[in-house]
Amino acid sequence: TLDADEDGVPDDCDVCPGEDDDVDTDEDGIPDGCDACEGFDDTEDMDDDGIPDGCDQCPATEECNICYEACYYTEVTCGYTNACAASGFNCTNEDSYCESACMLDASCAAIASMVGANPDPELSACINACDPANQCNVCTASSCQSEFAACSNDATCTNFLQCSQACADSACVATCGTTYPTTLGADLQSCMCTNCNTECTTLCN
Repeated sequence: TLDADEDGVPDDCDVCPGEDDDVDTDEDGIPDGCDACEGFDDTEDMDDDGIPDGCDQCPATEECNICYEACYYTEVTCGYTNACAASGFNCTNEDSYCESACMLDASCAAIASMVGANPDPELSACINACDPANQCNVCTASSCQSEFAACSNDATCTNFLQCSQACADSACVATCGTTYPTTLGADLQSCMCTNCNTECTTLCN
């Protein structure tokens, strides 16, 4: 019978004491009076830092690793599942930090264009400036769209991609193919060397 805020919920079961538990505009189960992140789901907190993802400046990691942030933006915000793994990002070191900054500054549409026939020129230039070897990845993604998409959605082929994108010569790529045997990877490599031989000369010759 004790209901200090007169919201119809007894004090001992009140989610938000002093406020009306029935008013929950964003429907996240947290009444507006106690909502930490209005308009977003307070229960979503990927890095468990107490700040809901919708209002977290670094939703993927407390230490604001730019690579994790770029992956979260690309895969969760933009909805391009598995994009980071397919792109060979390794967030445990700084190798992908430069490219990550490019991704964070780009629109979702620009990111999507990177696996299309007409990659966004500004994003392409930014990524290529980080590492000249990226010209091979950009060309492959745009010239071998179906092969790249098929490989990106296959676990073994994704491992092959991550392995081969760290290679400096064709022998290394061949080793990756032996370690992660996949016809999808072979199809992608064949397409890459047919259409992007100039950009991927060290990996194809």
